[in-house]
Amino acid sequence: MHKLNTSSFTLSLDLENTFITQSPDTANESKNSGTLPMKKYKYSLIFLIISLNSHSAQFYMPDDCADLQACVSQLNSGDELIIRDGIYSGNNNRIDPFAQVIPSGTANAYTIIRAENDGAVTIDGEGVRRPFYLLGTDTVDGKTGTGQTAQEYIELRGMISANSSANGINVSYVNHIKLINMGAVDPADGNVSGIGINYSTYVLLEGAYAWGAGRYKISTFHADHTVIRNSVIRYDRADAQSDPIGGFSIYSSTNMEIQNCIAIDGDTSNYWTGITTVAGTFAAPTTSGTNNSGPVNFTNSISLNNQMRFGSLDWNAYAANVFFNNCIGWDITTMNNNSFIHSQGNSSINNCTFGEVNNANQDVLFSYYNGWKSGNNQNNVDNIWYNFKNGGLFWNIENSASNNIYGLDAGYVIDVNGTTSSATITTDPKLNGLSYLLRIENGSSLATAGSTGNQIGAKVIKMYGKPGTLWGEAGYDQLQDGNNGQLDINLWPYPNEAIIKTKMQTYSYDFGNLTGDRGFASSSAKQLNGIDDVTLTSYIWEYLGNACPVGICISKLMFRNGFE
Repeated sequence: MHKLNTSSFTLSLDLENTFITQSPDTANESKNSGTLPMKKYKYSLIFLIISLNSHSAQFYMPDDCADLQACVSQLNSGDELIIRDGIYSGNNNRIDPFAQVIPSGTANAYTIIRAENDGAVTIDGEGVRRPFYLLGTDTVDGKTGTGQTAQEYIELRGMISANSSANGINVSYVNHIKLINMGAVDPADGNVSGIGINYSTYVLLEGAYAWGAGRYKISTFHADHTVIRNSVIRYDRADAQSDPIGGFSIYSSTNMEIQNCIAIDGDTSNYWTGITTVAGTFAAPTTSGTNNSGPVNFTNSISLNNQMRFGSLDWNAYAANVFFNNCIGWDITTMNNNSFIHSQGNSSINNCTFGEVNNANQDVLFSYYNGWKSGNNQNNVDNIWYNFKNGGLFWNIENSASNNIYGLDAGYVIDVNGTTSSATITTDPKLNGLSYLLRIENGSSLATAGSTGNQIGAKVIKMYGKPGTLWGEAGYDQLQDGNNGQLDINLWPYPNEAIIKTKMQTYSYDFGNLTGDRGFASSSAKQLNGIDDVTLTSYIWEYLGNACPVGICISKLMFRNGFE
């Protein structure tokens, strides 16, 4: 017996008998119910079967099934499982390709497993299992997955992985997977990420957040045609066990979009151990061979208050071809003798705002932005470089033009072994339009001082990339500013920020000596108006000491005339 639920009535189709039964939804419709001979309604039967196949069933856990394994066993292609609020643990509460496999959906009907309320469902691996693991059979870069079957057109939404024995959330050899508003905290030590996307194509990671342990918080490895959008990481701790560490690591991956992503408050480096090197908050290493080649696009990406370099491009197997546009790196302390941007592959840095950068050893080995290998093409145009201390600024940069460079220590040069920067502005940007990290003020000198009469510095106001879109879909790589047929979406207040703050605030490790109650996630900090609690949005907007603009941060002051 198969059941189809619709908004108007319930149809039950018994495939072993030659009758169709139509049952009413209400007593008022009882006169219309009856048993219809099949031979008289063969065309209706065909229609009903088509209708049956175009709809999906919906299940609730634990109402309809006791645990995740039992629930997944009931799902068919295109079905939806909704999990009630709670913390779930035990061997039967995991998504595992070697146990019950999620049935693939279709392009028009994804199979969905989601939290009833975003952020209110945690799957706890208890340190001995992986809460979320999708393993398919796709072939990517010459390697084929060893899953039981293909995994495609599947959506996971609103759940958190905790205490995984490996990657907190792992997808491998799959395609057309959506991971929406998913969180990951405290995966295992060693070569492990909070969220890992490996040998997969057409994956969307949107609204994700990762914190706690893990040498990388969000990583890809041999991924292709993949989008990471509106995601936040905080680097709390890691035991890398002789591996590099980083925030967002786009490792030997191609055709990648990283949009509106934030690495924030990674200021607890005394809890970072077993490190060989620091890849950075936004890294694109290419130490493993791939059959593809770039690009990797970082757009509207922000690194704020971190004790690791902004980013790195590592040209070993092939040129990384990485592009930073409208990005922000501020209040950064690089470790050891690390540079700010380590570039061994073709790169382009345009309209970015970088500043308040120092080195933990008070000495940068070469320069804060270096090109290293000959044959690269390093573009450095229309950027702000403010108050870089204890090191030279550029080395082996082919094109450096229309940059605002201010506050470089005496005795350090702007270029070594590279071309001389042209059209350089050397005035204080804070006095010429930089009141907020996220924009340049209209009418200021920096607003029109760029290489083509455009602004110098970042403008991170509107969302980049249409929400919910995978690579290649309409609007996936377009600014959502209402122009050219795009939606008009403000990036601020930042999506999902209340849940992200709440989850990261409650983090505790080492008997409370490492606390998540700090920075943007502080439970006591107030906005500059002295009334409102700090939010992720207000924390970033007010970082230069100016109150959050009206219309950006929602304030209690708006309701103080009898409406509070």
